[in-house]
Amino acid sequence: TLLMLMVIRLYPIVRNVSQSNEIKLWVLPLGEQLSIYPQKTLLLRFSPDNKMIAFSDPISGVKVWNIETQTEICSIDKKFAIATEMQFSPNGKLLAVNYSFSNTVVLDINTKRIISTQNIHDPKVQNTQDLKLLTFSPDSTMLALKHTNHIDIFQINPTGMEFNKRFSPNGRLGTSNILLFSHNGKMLLDVNWMGNGNDIQVWDLDSGDKLRSLIVHSDQIAKLVFSHNGRILACGSADGIVYIFDWEKISKDIEKRK
Repeated sequence: TLLMLMVIRLYPIVRNVSQSNEIKLWVLPLGEQLSIYPQKTLLLRFSPDNKMIAFSDPISGVKVWNIETQTEICSIDKKFAIATEMQFSPNGKLLAVNYSFSNTVVLDINTKRIISTQNIHDPKVQNTQDLKLLTFSPDSTMLALKHTNHIDIFQINPTGMEFNKRFSPNGRLGTSNILLFSHNGKMLLDVNWMGNGNDIQVWDLDSGDKLRSLIVHSDQIAKLVFSHNGRILACGSADGIVYIFDWEKISKDIEKRK
């Protein structure tokens, strides 16, 4: 897989005394310039296979481009809306975008169809400006939306998005920008910064119950990640320590407790 570097450079334009951005794409480690996108952007993401790039701008909305052909694949025509979160699904077929003061939108890249939580009429599950982050399940069939006081889980079907359940903990929800599905998609991990340590909260996706807490680090966790085979969980923070957990053993212990 080629490593790519994106450089956003600002160039002056004579007309209207305004400025325009270009996105330049480079191939590493040779430093060969791959492409130039005449696109102003505030937020951009690579697809998992590095074949697509998505960028967002309040003027032109969200656009998804094919990196090899440098052509537009599809777009979300949501002008004058600032995207705060944007993520490709692991299978690269969906793009989830959250906007300020608006609902989360999911774009089906193959069909170019928009799937939105706006179609869900229950006001309790409407996604407004308090969304902190979003993440897909490993199999791309679920989307988790982390709000200030709760986490909403949506099932993504061919016909649209369906509200699944809500995690509303007794007490404070995790204050960090970390939300992670387990490798098998059966559990959800959230991090709660308590001032003198971190509480990694493990939630059961079937019951909605909190299964376990892992207390680690004196500083706030910056990264939480599973190994490729899902057997190891690692977390690190500014305290200079990386904790390694035997997730396979933890999972077996959780099943016994159930």
